[in-house]
Amino acid sequence: LPQTGYSHLSRQGETLNVLETGYSRCCRCRSDTNRLDCLKLVWEDAMTQFCEAEFSVKTRPHLCCRLRGEE
Repeated sequence: LPQTGYSHLSRQGETLNVLETGYSRCCRCRSDTNRLDCLKLVWEDAMTQFCEAEFSVKTRPHLCCRLRGEE
């Protein structure tokens, strides 16, 4: 992607890559409970990283990050 004007798409794409990698690992868990726990942790970690990246730039953060920060 071009360096200017599209950095939000790069951050979103990087987050999707993190989710894909993590979910692939979780699918190897033998029990449903472990798999669901793994998926939840991967999601939370990915969203934390994404929102930290969103707040590190001077643009408006993604809506999910703003809502999450208000909890």
